[in-house]
Amino acid sequence: MRHLLLISCSATKRHDPGLLPAIQRYQGVVYRVVRRNRPDHLSVWIISAEFGLIDETCPIPDYDRLMTPERSRELEQAVSQELDRRLRTEHYTSIFVNLGTHYARTLNASVIFPHLRAAGFVEEAHGGIGSRLRQTKQWLVACGETQYHTLDG
Repeated sequence: MRHLLLISCSATKRHDPGLLPAIQRYQGVVYRVVRRNRPDHLSVWIISAEFGLIDETCPIPDYDRLMTPERSRELEQAVSQELDRRLRTEHYTSIFVNLGTHYARTLNASVIFPHLRAAGFVEEAHGGIGSRLRQTKQWLVACGETQYHTLDG
């Protein structure tokens, strides 16, 4: 079973010089929850205000760029096309999305994503930050439990 988590970048970052994998560079609360509750077979894709859609292992420098409505419009086509390309080649049993409003807008031009959502493969966090964080943690834990249950029979 493979799971996909799609999240926003974080304003809180490690300021180490040079490049770090995105999952290590970003230090926001969602990233801490992911690191503490990470199940096996989890892929993390990140929508970055600077780089668009990136994989968690993508080496990135320290930077400071906010996702604004204008920036989300600039990234919409590229992020949607990259998301569609990846979803055509990589298959997941579940997808969880925790994106802020401006980040979510970058998915508006996607062709595949709405079909996956309609088919029930996509869960999306909703509500305030605390609620979204709790939902993300619950999904991560459930993914881990499903794996262990499957492995145990």
